[in-house]
Amino acid sequence: MIESFLAPTIASASATAAIVSAAVSVFVARAAKKRSAEDLAHKDAELQFAKRQHEEQLSAINENTLRSLEQSASLHAKEMKLTQYISITQRVFELDHLFIEKAELRKYFYDDRLVDPADKNLQTITSIGEYILDFYSTLQEQEVHLTDAGPEWEQWNNYIEDGFRRSPYLCFYFEQQIAWYEDGLTEIYRNVARDRQEVIRQQRSAFAANKTEMPSD
Repeated sequence: MIESFLAPTIASASATAAIVSAAVSVFVARAAKKRSAEDLAHKDAELQFAKRQHEEQLSAINENTLRSLEQSASLHAKEMKLTQYISITQRVFELDHLFIEKAELRKYFYDDRLVDPADKNLQTITSIGEYILDFYSTLQEQEVHLTDAGPEWEQWNNYIEDGFRRSPYLCFYFEQQIAWYEDGLTEIYRNVARDRQEVIRQQRSAFAANKTEMPSD
């Protein structure tokens, strides 16, 4: 009797418990889903942060590497230019020493003196002239480096022009061998030749009248 009376109540309580249990399950599932989404978002943020840090580190490494390479290349270029300037300076000293040993021939390259085709030192004079022209050619070829390594190129250009201007024989010999040299040196010579036409003509005429062939090395 009592059991019959309580049966509906028990059934109702069971149903309520089932509903509550289901609701709790849904709530727990939603909470778990929310936590899962938050976890995923948090993990994604961590991954994005780690990725940015990695990219920044790589960028810093690349910048440092590039800077190091640029510094190394710049240092190498400066060393090359300094080496070239030292080499050229040494050639100047060698030329000075040559005229100390051959002082009697200095006048043909510094004092505007004509060379006699019958001069017994013609072979030596010609060899010196060729040495000087080869040196001028080296200077002209190194124009881009000389600008940064030492005196400005304009000073070296003036040095070459002055050499032509003081030596009619050097001008004459250059004309005979002009095909040996680059256009840059020819241009420098022509700037001088326009002002020194008369004395160059005199040196040319002296060899033409004497019918002396140019000595060869």
